[in-house]
Formats: sequence, C-alpha cells, structure tokens
Amino acid sequence: MPVIRIRRGTTTQWNASTKVLQVGELGIDTILNKVKAGDGINVWSALPYLTPPSSEVGEIAQDAVANALAAGTHSNIVVSYNDNNNSISLSTGPDVITTTSLSNTLTDSTTGYVPYGDVGQPDGVASLDSNGKIPDTEIPSTIARDSEIPSNTDFLTEGTTNKYFTDERAQDAVGNALGSGLSYNDTTGALSVDTSIISTKTYADQTATAAANTAVTNLIDSAPTALNTLNELAAAINDDQSYAATMTAALGTKLDTTTAVSNYLTISNAANTYLTTSQATLQYLPKTEPAIDYVVTASGTGGYFVNGVLNGPMVFAPGKFYRVSVQASGHPLWFQTSYGAYNSQDVYLPGITGQGTDAGHIIIFLPSTAPQLYYACQYHETMKGVVIIENQNGLQSFTQKTGSYSPVLMDMKSIIEMSGGGTLTITDSVTYPIGTTFEVLQTGTSQVTIAGDGFTINATPGLKLRTQWSAATIIKRGTNSWVAFGDLAV
Repeated sequence: MPVIRIRRGTTTQWNASTKVLQVGELGIDTILNKVKAGDGINVWSALPYLTPPSSEVGEIAQDAVANALAAGTHSNIVVSYNDNNNSISLSTGPDVITTTSLSNTLTDSTTGYVPYGDVGQPDGVASLDSNGKIPDTEIPSTIARDSEIPSNTDFLTEGTTNKYFTDERAQDAVGNALGSGLSYNDTTGALSVDTSIISTKTYADQTATAAANTAVTNLIDSAPTALNTLNELAAAINDDQSYAATMTAALGTKLDTTTAVSNYLTISNAANTYLTTSQATLQYLPKTEPAIDYVVTASGTGGYFVNGVLNGPMVFAPGKFYRVSVQASGHPLWFQTSYGAYNSQDVYLPGITGQGTDAGHIIIFLPSTAPQLYYACQYHETMKGVVIIENQNGLQSFTQKTGSYSPVLMDMKSIIEMSGGGTLTITDSVTYPIGTTFEVLQTGTSQVTIAGDGFTINATPGLKLRTQWSAATIIKRGTNSWVAFGDLAV
C-alpha cells in the first residue's frame, strides 16, 4: 500500500524556515504534533495551526471532564454527566449525612447531635449577643454573678480602691479641679485657658526664673543679635585668645595720621592731580617705549597712507626703537622679506612686536643683521610698501652701476653712481609714493640720460647729465609727474 507523507520538521526547524507552503499544502510540527496548511503567501511562523471548530472542542472537553469525574467517584457519592443538557449531577449513598437526615439536630450525647431548639436555652448550647457576650438569660442560675461589674456604671463614684474613672469625670477633673484658669466645655469638647488667672499665680520657681532672666538681660545689655552670645563674640575676633596683642602688632605697621598727612596725598587730592592707570593708558605712551614715528591708515583697498603718503616708505635704523601706529580696520599690517602680496612664509619676526594688527601699535627694534624689508596688507595686494634700512653711522651710501638701470625705492637713501653711461629709467610710476627722490652721479665719460617709462620727466635745459662728475636729483611731485634738476644738458 502506498504511504502518503506531508512536509515535517521540528519546531526549531519550522521557525527558521523561509519556505512558503502552497495553498492547501500541509506541514506538521513533529515536536508539538500540530499541523498547518499553507496559503501560498506566508511562511510557517505566520500561519495558524489547524484546529477543530469550537463546538467540537467544547464537546471533547466536556466528555473528558465527565470521564475524569467518573474515574474519581466515591462509592457514597455518584457523579453523572448529562451530555444532552451539558450538566453534572451528584447523588449520595446511605452513609452520607445531609441537612435533611440531620432532622434539624446539632449535637446529642446518644446520636452525636442535638436539636437546634436547644441552642440558646438553659442547659443547652449558649449563644452570643452582638457584643460577643453570653446573655444573662442563658447563664444557668447555679453560676454566681459578679456584682462589681454591672451593666450600667453611671452611678459609680471613685474611691481609694475603685480605679474605674469615666472620660467625662477625667475631663471635668482637668477643667475644674485646679481652679487655675483651665476649663472644659462638655458641649464642644474644647479645653480653654484663662491667661489672666494664670498670670496672677505665684509658683515656687518664679522668683528664681525672674532673677535669671534679669541677669541674662543685664549681660546682653541691648547687644546686637549677632553679638549677644559668648560664641558669637569669640568668632568676631577669630577665636584669638591674644587678640589685643595681635591688634597692637598690626597697628604698629601702620602710619599715624600726622605722618600720613604730611607725607602723602589724600585720595581726593590725588584724584584731582593725577591720572588713573586707565586714563594714562588711553592718553599717553609708557616713557620706556618710543613715540609714534609712523601713522598708517587705509585708503580703501588701494593702499596704505604712511604719514599721509600713499604706500610711502618707512625708514628704520637698526638698534633704535620705532613705533608704528596702525589705524586701518580690516587691513592687518605685516613686515616681510618679499615685496608684493602678503606671504606668511616671508614674515620677519626679530625685533618686531605686535605686527599683524589693524588697530594697534607695532614696536620696531631691528638688529644689525636685518635684511631688506617690506610691508604688506594681509588681504589686499595693492596695499604694500618699502622699508628703508638706514645706515647706522649716518654716512651717505652709494649704489654703483655700470650701465642702464631702473631705480627702486631702496635707492632713495643712496647715490646711484653710473660709470658706463646709459639710461636711468623710472618705471611703473604708480608704485612710487609722491616725494620719492633719487640721486644720480655720472662717474665715467659716457653720458647718462634720464627717462620715464610711459611718461616724460620735466627738466631744464634737458634730461642728460652734462659731463663726468655731473649729478642730478629726480623727484616725484604727483601722479606721473616727475622733475629732474641739477647739472643737466640737452
């Protein structure tokens, strides 16, 4: 005979499976022995187990309960299940006592039970009242009663051996027995105090208390609250047992009034006569530092004004102090070894303090080894200029050339000697500040000519040095306006 098998697996295997059972395809959990049917969409873990209808489940459960009851039934108790009515019935045997078989009896010396009618009767079974006590009517006459504990105690009076005392009597005793101003209101239950009566009473310790209060008052003697105890007084002098000696020593270090007045200004006199530190800082320079040599301002982004000259030169002698006051917001000024745009790699640091500011002072104290320097704006290439290192001994310096030459700003402090003739040409006139001056000397027999690149230099009678050892001065007096004067010829 052929065997039909359905898909099977353990609970763990099914939960890990991603296979989707086809519609109607069955699978069985071999651990739980439960079956699921596929829907062609969901994996095993999302499918419900197949279960019979609830009516069938209920019937199965009821039959199981009936079988369990029948299996455990005692011979004197019979349990039966009616499957049609879905009900359970109990029946008892002859050895089971029921309420009916008791015939309303509770206990009896012969049968083991007595009639209910004997409960609460003399010589029967006593009952309890609502207070949990046996009523007098049920106490046999042969039992003596204690007359000291009557049911009503209102008539009792207290005595030396009678300890019974009602709340009412205790309240009256508190309110009236002393006659000291205390009274109790029976209606409201309030205890009142008449202070006018109490204040007139004299007690044995009142005299001592009054004396103590007087002594304490005299000791305090209106002292402030923060200094009216010995502990507060000790704290005020830092718990110093030798406070007088400490104060004497401290006072010995102070000026007496006479010496102070004769030797020193008062605060008011000093304030009227002298500047404060903050005022002096704002208005004056420290005497150990140099005065302002150059004031640098900005002309937009087109250039710096150096003492009023657009991109004018600054002249520093090594070994001397100089101060440059920069007032050019947004244009930090730096000194460097290259001419043109700012280059952080070329910034020169020795002897220069405070550079890189756009609103402050730069102090210059160049060493003798200082190279040729230039200044530049950190952000704008057009704001630049030349630093002329001045000869320390004040002697004239010379720049010697053997042929044609175009002077630079550094040549302003020297005489340009031209031994081989040629042309001295002023180039890029815009980069030179107004007031730029060059000195030229012809030291050879070949004639030297003065010229401008893109503009004409004014001169009379001409722009040539007349002969050997002739000299001339060339000065910029305006935009593209230069003039030459000296030993000139046509």
